Amino acid sequence: MLAQRVAKVFDVARYGAVGDGRTLDGPAIQRAIDAAAAYGGNARVLVRGGKKYVIGTIELKGAIDFHLADDAMLLASLKRRFGIQQAIFVFDNGMSSTLNLETMRKEDLHFVTRLSAATLREVIAQLPQNPQPQLWDRTKLIELTLEGNRYVIAGGEHRQQRDLARRRARLEKAESELKRLAAIRRKKTNPQKLASQVGRTLQRLKAHKYFQYWVNEQGQLQYQKNEELIQTEQSLDGLYLLHTSLEPTQCAKEQVLGNYKNLLAVEDAFCQLKSLLEVRPVFHWRPDRVRNHVRLCFIAYWLCARLGNEWRAKGEKGEVQRLLRQLQAIRVGTLKIAGQDSKRLLTQIPPELNTLLGRLGLLPLFAQPPAWAEV
Repeated sequence: MLAQRVAKVFDVARYGAVGDGRTLDGPAIQRAIDAAAAYGGNARVLVRGGKKYVIGTIELKGAIDFHLADDAMLLASLKRRFGIQQAIFVFDNGMSSTLNLETMRKEDLHFVTRLSAATLREVIAQLPQNPQPQLWDRTKLIELTLEGNRYVIAGGEHRQQRDLARRRARLEKAESELKRLAAIRRKKTNPQKLASQVGRTLQRLKAHKYFQYWVNEQGQLQYQKNEELIQTEQSLDGLYLLHTSLEPTQCAKEQVLGNYKNLLAVEDAFCQLKSLLEVRPVFHWRPDRVRNHVRLCFIAYWLCARLGNEWRAKGEKGEVQRLLRQLQAIRVGTLKIAGQDSKRLLTQIPPELNTLLGRLGLLPLFAQPPAWAEV
């Protein structure tokens, strides 16, 4: 019998964390997390209690045990700096392991997380047969408690159509590829090699679970759809499962969904910062210039978010980045006569942009060149 491997402890103090409430300990804690992730399984990152650790953003990696001895000391700096009354951790199913959830409950940290589609099917299987999932209104939230765990089932008609179209596309591509492989004439068929090739192909097309396949005695590839699985998935199209440690009195089901959607807003913000606003790579060396570069990028993001909120209030559903790119077609030019600057002119605005400007209430701004552009 093999002895259980003893957990290796990575104390953040050994990596430079001070915990005096003033020193930024985020980099030191991140170094401990990186070392634990590199060590492999059964690693524990220890943040000792009795101190105040000032942190920024840290990235948890792998299946490590992040042990926070006294979470109040870690959150105290955030509460003081940003006036936070209650912290709720929101994350996707990639981090919702049993170990992480048990650790957060032990430390009395509240969370909202999305669970996998397989867990959704397991939860549905425990429900009475009367409320059939395919009859549920995708616009309504369903709240239930099973074995002491609180779940919220959410969805939408758009997600339902998206899931259906995505699965159909995968099935069509996979079936076309299977027909091609089955039609190939082979002098001598190696059943194991052929089955392995089919398996890799279906995995690449993300359709392996939808088909059963085998090689018959004549060396011919045979396959059929897993209709039962396809029907089960279709009945749950558009639905996803949220799990939270918050009681209904602390957070209504609508707010649980709102907290999870806030995660999407944060991910979208990082996407914009890294792509459209190009917060990285950083072409600066001096620390003050790096800070100012990041500060300008965040100001630019704030302006994009502000424009998005105002334009959505006016009924515009397009992405801010796409709309701004369209508006960039409007230029200010200089009319020169005899080599001398004579007048500033706006480029001709296309009719479709005139419609957009009217919808956004921006026509007065583009009626004439701006004052700063006057000759």
